Amino acid sequence: GWTPKLSKPQEEEECGDEGDQKHVNAAAALSDDENYMDLVMLITRNSTCRQGHMGCIIVNPNNADKANDDNNNADEEGTNFYSRIIGAATNCALYTISDSDVHAEVAALGDASSRGNRTKGCTAYITMAPCKKCFGSLFCSGVSRIVSRQALPDTMARVAEQQGIEYYDMKFQSQEQDARIAVCIKDSMNGCGADAIKAAIIADRERRKEIN
Repeated sequence: GWTPKLSKPQEEEECGDEGDQKHVNAAAALSDDENYMDLVMLITRNSTCRQGHMGCIIVNPNNADKANDDNNNADEEGTNFYSRIIGAATNCALYTISDSDVHAEVAALGDASSRGNRTKGCTAYITMAPCKKCFGSLFCSGVSRIVSRQALPDTMARVAEQQGIEYYDMKFQSQEQDARIAVCIKDSMNGCGADAIKAAIIADRERRKEIN
């Protein structure tokens, strides 16, 4: 099947609606961190929890070598990017219909574990900074790097440094990321304008309210 090559350079494209404030420049190749965080933001849109919508993916950098050994004829860049993902999830309900009973980090770790994957030395990409319990779960699972759009609270930042867990805060890149996500949504809607996208977002919120 067709596999999008997220990490390859794309042509610069301009949002066609007058309401768009600026161009989305994807001429330069995005970093792996940017690509994986974009993917997390798209996955997060599947959450229907009323307390908020969160997502997490677990990436094992060592899986790239295995992918090359198993599939020598495949596109190396695309194969490496997707083969590193060993777990992905949103926050989800367990005890009630719409509550965030299972946080995205725990669900993603569980997804990785259920597939027989080791999480030691992996990177977790998370929509928001983890809560204390989720941070503890990531620590106990051997995750050595966390990337998020929010800064860690001081207490957790101090513990992360003490435990040798790297934390990368992408909050200053969130505006550019939001612009890229808007383009993805626009493309998925066959080029619909800003008004149509806004209407779709409102309709999605109403759908979630009905579920809740």
